[in-house]
Amino acid sequence: MTELQAGFAVPLGAARAAEICELVLRCSDADQTEVSVSGRRGEYTRFAGTRIHHAQDLTEWTVWVRCVVAGRSGRAATSDLDGLEAAVAGFKSIFQPA
Repeated sequence: MTELQAGFAVPLGAARAAEICELVLRCSDADQTEVSVSGRRGEYTRFAGTRIHHAQDLTEWTVWVRCVVAGRSGRAATSDLDGLEAAVAGFKSIFQPA
């Protein structure tokens, strides 16, 4: 199953969330790395007068990463699973001495 089906995000499930956390931890070479995965589902309806104008059924997830290097910390968040490695790699440039 892919993360997108017919243009909509599908629920991750506990096994996939654990896999994502393990991937981030493997990619990180920080002194400390914290990963969390959060998700939400919502159904929204917008009206124009008395008519339904726009109906939505959303499933969203976010991966939060916090890294600590030499006592300095930084955070990143993404909902792009293909961008997880880039999000973790971005910390290397943040912590480089000026």
